[in-house]
Amino acid sequence: MDEDRDIPDRESVANWVKRQERQIKTWFAARCALRALPTALSSFDELKEKETLIAFCALLYACADCVRSTYPTICMTRSFYKFFMNAYSAGRSIVNRRSDPRAIAASYAYDVIGYSATRSGSHPSLENSNAVKTAFPVPFEEGIQHEHRSFDPGVEVLTAIQLDMQNPNHWGKLWHDAGMPDDVQRSWETIRSKLEQAPHDWSFWIEWYEAILNGTPLPWELTVRTALEITDAEWDDGPTTVARRINEIQRDYKTSVTPRLVRLESGLWDVEQDAEVAAEPLEFAIAQVEIALTAALSANQGNGLKETSSETILIRMACGEFRAFPSVVATSLWNACMGLQRNIGDVYPDDASLIALQNTLFTSVDELCEQDPLIRGRVAKLAALETRRMPTFQEREDLLQVPEMVAEDLTAPALEQLSDAIEAVSSTEKPARIWRAKLVNWLNTLGRGLDAAQKNEKRASWLLKLARSISGWFFDVDE
Repeated sequence: MDEDRDIPDRESVANWVKRQERQIKTWFAARCALRALPTALSSFDELKEKETLIAFCALLYACADCVRSTYPTICMTRSFYKFFMNAYSAGRSIVNRRSDPRAIAASYAYDVIGYSATRSGSHPSLENSNAVKTAFPVPFEEGIQHEHRSFDPGVEVLTAIQLDMQNPNHWGKLWHDAGMPDDVQRSWETIRSKLEQAPHDWSFWIEWYEAILNGTPLPWELTVRTALEITDAEWDDGPTTVARRINEIQRDYKTSVTPRLVRLESGLWDVEQDAEVAAEPLEFAIAQVEIALTAALSANQGNGLKETSSETILIRMACGEFRAFPSVVATSLWNACMGLQRNIGDVYPDDASLIALQNTLFTSVDELCEQDPLIRGRVAKLAALETRRMPTFQEREDLLQVPEMVAEDLTAPALEQLSDAIEAVSSTEKPARIWRAKLVNWLNTLGRGLDAAQKNEKRASWLLKLARSISGWFFDVDE
């Protein structure tokens, strides 16, 4: 594109899109659609939940496809196609009412979306569809009344499109520094108000859209998992089912602070591969912590720290049996560091060796976080988890039954780790966050996995019920 142009015209945009790789085309289409969304949805006099859900689903798919190019494109699924047809219908309705200049801007966006999506080369069957070929050009070519044909289709939209073309694959503010146009802002505020007052839970979609709007998207892992893990049947079931599944996925994401369980081809569940960290920084961090711990445990310190103290147990496990799992080392050391920060001056005296141990833990975690973004992300998620309550007596008793119940479904290493976490939680008055989070995550995974495989429905239901109960350690859950 000639960067000296004030604003692009349709031909220059089309030519630019044609030269881009599929991922950039999808990103560009998604950005255009996200800008057009408030105008499209505001054309309905009342909130139409089905159409609104399809629209959000489609845009979620497109955004997920932009950041996860290693799997086959998902943006051209049935739901995404439905969204374009609904957007086209809404755009035509606005244009035919000749309500305001934003109508022309919206129709221009639909045309760009259609061009980039159907010419991406990612879905030939849709590319050759007569419905797609005829539908998308219509709003721009025919939907605008004759007297409006020379009208500039919204300088804000065209400026945003131009800036996107200069910054491919960038997820900055949707409207860049110019801000959201006033009428689009009013449209979104109206839609948001309707969603907030709707009988179903739309809070995730409001947060998700406004995060993209502000240039601070929610974690892409969460977007991708939401797109991949909600089935077509669940989307078709409507907003209640989708909201429930999104809440489950969010809880699973937030408690993913250690390597997760993954199903092997054999059907067994095993612990996924952890982050890879060079031996030198990992061993150096562990060695520094071990030295500081030995000093703090010295008999002449008299600081109250013992081998049976929760912080010591965490550190020993991190530096011992979990030494091969760098993210577990980091999250365990962080948890121990926070325990000392909370307990020094209360449970323990204000002792120099304990303060030195706390500082060593902090710097060691910081060094490990610099080694890999996965480690950094898991420590951040653990830090963000807030304890709402501790395990009940009944939950501790139920947890002790889990290892025997799922032994046939886990590899030996996974069963050992699960048993260790259950022992740590069931035998401690205030168990560390890392073990509680791990159990919430793993039991949800096992329960859903067994349920999906229809393996022993009674066992799956019991696990899911227990997983839902212990989710209350961190989240508000409906009983």
